[in-house]
Amino acid sequence: MIVNETQAKQRVIELVKLLKTENVVSPFAIYQGVNDPVAHHLGITVKERPLPNNDDGQYFAPNPPFLTQPLIVLNPQDRDPERLNFTFFHEICHHLIRQDEGLYSFLNEFASGDSLTATIEKYCNIGAAEILIPGEDVRSEIERSGFQITLLEQFDKLFQASKPAIAIQLAQYASHQCFVVICAPGVPPKSNGDTPAFLPDYISSQQILYVMYSASSPSNIYTIGRYVQIPRTHLITHVYETRNNARGRAIIPFRRGKNWECECDAFFYKGRVFACFNITPPPPQSKFQPRLFE
Repeated sequence: MIVNETQAKQRVIELVKLLKTENVVSPFAIYQGVNDPVAHHLGITVKERPLPNNDDGQYFAPNPPFLTQPLIVLNPQDRDPERLNFTFFHEICHHLIRQDEGLYSFLNEFASGDSLTATIEKYCNIGAAEILIPGEDVRSEIERSGFQITLLEQFDKLFQASKPAIAIQLAQYASHQCFVVICAPGVPPKSNGDTPAFLPDYISSQQILYVMYSASSPSNIYTIGRYVQIPRTHLITHVYETRNNARGRAIIPFRRGKNWECECDAFFYKGRVFACFNITPPPPQSKFQPRLFE
């Protein structure tokens, strides 16, 4: 019986590991189109088409007589393969969670803080990240090297996993309180019809940096919403414009504009800015363990 969120997260990871033992996930966990063997194995229909609000993907549970088997709809429009890949496995995790009665019941009745929808989204991100990159390797390297956002680049080269997955795993296995965010340039989709208060002069058609993905460490009870826009005066914007890594004090980009400043470590990599907001200091590098990348 699941009685807390730590057990719920562990259950998601167990479901992912069980799926991997069934030998339907390719070695690098790559989405293979509407006839993907993972979806076929789970009895899920996959379709590709544009979605309302330009969403990346949606999962639909069976609802006879209108829908007789699970359905995943992916929006391939203007999506790079990495983003589409992560979205596919995120939606697969919607199915795994929905099929696990104990886990779904806990999330429905006992998960606190976020709404049920937001909570499930967070757990699906954790599951998708675990599919794409093993958490044990991330935890071991953090223990050896000390926590640093630039580990993302090293894991990207070593595992060929999606960068959102690596970012989520870095946050998931961080022992200190932090947020990890991926910020991209573009026109951010609207989230539930809300206009983020973090940037008062929002113009819907304006190209701007926004939070594409975010994750919180297990000891951090707060979250950063997707699609929150980054002001032009922010450290993250400076890193994007100069292409130079930077550290310094910066405001955490909450949707409702809470004025909370902490240490921010940001770097530019492959057209995006990856940043960590360290609420508490990360542990130092171990001097006694060999590194994974050596």
